[in-house]
Amino acid sequence: MKTVKVLFWLNFAILISSLAGEQINGQSRRGAPPSAERIEPPLPLRPLQPIDGVIMEVEGRFTVTDPRPLARAAELLERKLGVPISYEEPLWTSKGDIMAAADLPQNRELTIKYPNWRGPLGPRSSTVDVLIPTTEAERKSLGAARIIQSVLDNHRGRRNPGEFKLLQLSDGAFSIVCERVEDATGRVVEHTSPLDVRISLPEQERTISQTLDVLVQAINTTGSWGLERPTIGPPGYFDGVRVRIGARNEAARDVLARIVKIPGGPKFAWGITSLAELRRVGVEAIVPGIGIQLLELHWPKQ
Repeated sequence: MKTVKVLFWLNFAILISSLAGEQINGQSRRGAPPSAERIEPPLPLRPLQPIDGVIMEVEGRFTVTDPRPLARAAELLERKLGVPISYEEPLWTSKGDIMAAADLPQNRELTIKYPNWRGPLGPRSSTVDVLIPTTEAERKSLGAARIIQSVLDNHRGRRNPGEFKLLQLSDGAFSIVCERVEDATGRVVEHTSPLDVRISLPEQERTISQTLDVLVQAINTTGSWGLERPTIGPPGYFDGVRVRIGARNEAARDVLARIVKIPGGPKFAWGITSLAELRRVGVEAIVPGIGIQLLELHWPKQ
């Protein structure tokens, strides 16, 4: 049975210039990027953290090197474009696509300390280039879909593991979904995401946590997905909010999008990988007197 974890990334992204000259992904926080939006506090803010594997070459051009470069690129693009971008990868089985954790460059110090450690198997490290227009006018003219698609084209052009497509969801959200992958014999085969399957749910009022459990159970009954209960956050939020949702022969992805879209609540992006993680969605902005921060994105109250 395939075993994958459903990961929900809560991304509330903002960028605000810091008074300290600290570097974040190759970008000085002392000077705010010209593309950032100026906002006034108080707002739900959190410190800007670097994204693993992301390096800014010049303003608007980044390289991302990671076992999951498209997942890291999605996080970067969320910060720049202010739209939720989910990520759905396959179960990697081809010897050409996977490697032991000990062979990843970022684990070099760990292997020196523990010479016999090999760690779990996962996708091999690869690189993508990310080009993002530096002005709001350029970004609007090009459109989020074309900017994201250019990264997927670069990923394919580099012959990185897996072939991915871009799905545009409702309300301006996106998901990066694997559509073809090599199997254990090295043959390229079509891939179906667990969120592609059609499911039905009895309409009932539940907490978001309970509704997500029902969703995962419905997906697992359609095949040998072996999805696990999603990692949930922020703490207590999904247990304290109740929703009334049912579904009749709908794509699981569409049902999931409805479950996590709460009027006035934070915007979410999900991920399906072999490792559980949690990420909040936001957009870059400048807060006078504070600097570069992440601003939480929320749905309209109505």
